[in-house]
Amino acid sequence: MSVPPTGSAPPPAAGGVPRLPGWVPAGPPTGFDPSRTTRRLRRDRRRGEQSERWSDIYVAVLGAAILLAYLLGLVQFLAQGLRDAGADGLVRPGIAVVPAADAGSALLTIALLGVAALLAGLGPVAADRAQGLWWFSLPVDRGPLLARQLRIRLAWACAVGAVAWLPLGLSTGTAGPYGYTGPPLAELAAGSASLGLEFVLLGLLAAGAQAAGLRRGFSRALGLLGVLVVLAYAVDAMARALGAARSPFSGLWPVLPAAWPAWGSWLVPAVLLPLVVVGWLLVRPQLSRIRTSDLLDAGGVSGQAGNSLALLDLRSLAGSFARGPRRTSHVRDLWSRLLPARFDGSPVGALLRAEALVLVRTGRVWGRLVTSLALLAGAVTAQGGGTAVVLCTAVAVAAILAGQAAGAAASEAARVPGLEALLPLDAGTARRAHGLLPAIVLVPWGGIAGAILGWAVAGPAAVGDWMVLVAIGAFCGIGVAGGSLRMAYRPELDWGSVLQRQVLGKAGGPLIRHAVHGMELMLIAVVPLGLAVLLAPVPGVLVAVAAGMGIAGWFAGSFRPQPL
Repeated sequence: MSVPPTGSAPPPAAGGVPRLPGWVPAGPPTGFDPSRTTRRLRRDRRRGEQSERWSDIYVAVLGAAILLAYLLGLVQFLAQGLRDAGADGLVRPGIAVVPAADAGSALLTIALLGVAALLAGLGPVAADRAQGLWWFSLPVDRGPLLARQLRIRLAWACAVGAVAWLPLGLSTGTAGPYGYTGPPLAELAAGSASLGLEFVLLGLLAAGAQAAGLRRGFSRALGLLGVLVVLAYAVDAMARALGAARSPFSGLWPVLPAAWPAWGSWLVPAVLLPLVVVGWLLVRPQLSRIRTSDLLDAGGVSGQAGNSLALLDLRSLAGSFARGPRRTSHVRDLWSRLLPARFDGSPVGALLRAEALVLVRTGRVWGRLVTSLALLAGAVTAQGGGTAVVLCTAVAVAAILAGQAAGAAASEAARVPGLEALLPLDAGTARRAHGLLPAIVLVPWGGIAGAILGWAVAGPAAVGDWMVLVAIGAFCGIGVAGGSLRMAYRPELDWGSVLQRQVLGKAGGPLIRHAVHGMELMLIAVVPLGLAVLLAPVPGVLVAVAAGMGIAGWFAGSFRPQPL
């Protein structure tokens, strides 16, 4: 086929329709290299992804720096209170007997066990559903893919551990009138490296347990170790309070792994690093043995936990670790027979009995309640823990832990609002019925908390002040129950408003308000208990104030919340 020269009259088109003037036929494409074009497109795409990645890194580092600054200020505030313990200690002589270093070692040991339990809950090797359906169904070795994911998670764990030690290590310095003088930089860096490598070792232990099919057993063993640490601390405190020259566990706390970062020696990272390498060499060949069902289970937990953390939804974050099938226990099945069946005669009684079964069958609920009380006992028995700052902080944290635990059944009911429609109750009555069980649980909790503080501040000799503190604590428990109900039934976020604020960089406000919804009521409810500790001997009028605030807080939590 001959091509007419440019400028000649265009040939007529099919059907006799003339073509437009100046028509030039298109020849075959020349000079086009598909491979080179594909490489160029990929290179441009990588440049765009790298710029976005650097922007994400910048935002993450800036947010971590701001959070670290707040944490450093808070830890320094608490450390200053510990240093001034001799000036304004509130507890009786002979109560705060455990050295601050030993108490800090015990507390950090429990924190390390919590980190190990968190890593075990997240996998630490996990896979989402897409990977389970596409990659793991192929006859290929899944080891390299899982090893890459484990390396990433261990690197993040090391970074978190190294950064977490900074406020703790800096708090060991002295505070001057014009600034803060911390420990030498080499000691601080050695402590950060030590804690980071300890986090990595915990991740490798969790990965080894997962590869052996012992992930749930590993979590139970961690819980048992936590109980043993608390019991050892209790025995140590009692032995010292009774005047023993040397308690059975006095030499244990300085040599625990939790105390190694405080040594400030580079010998600790030098010993931990070979252990990390050996642990990786032992765990890496076993990754291919992890069952697909376990990977998918851990992937579901990791996915929900990550999304909940991004949205600052603490309720969903706590619920994400309660997933997966659980082995039935014959002992727990006895609770349905022990609870009186006559409660089923009314809708409120049936609801109360059902929620009571939820609480007694959930071990972590009682674990949080005991932990909150152990926190108060540990604060009053530690040297420097009897200051106003430390005691008020311990009361606030204990109230939040207890409120979240007591409101677990109400939170489960709030997840499925259709269940309330099955009961012949209106919305207000159902809401108040959900608040009965938290009040029943938290009134004794508040009484025990008041007894611990009264024993530390007033003592057995001042029985009147002790009983007043017990009564104030019980009334504060009613208010904390209202806060737990408010937290369980917090309103849904208005995502349209959040996205509009996100354009202006102000989306964190609604998210933070949604995250702390209900906690503010818990903190207000325990204000009388904090005042009772500060104003010892306790004025009797404070009992009436605590009763009024507790009942008002319970009714405030029983009201239907409005949208944020």
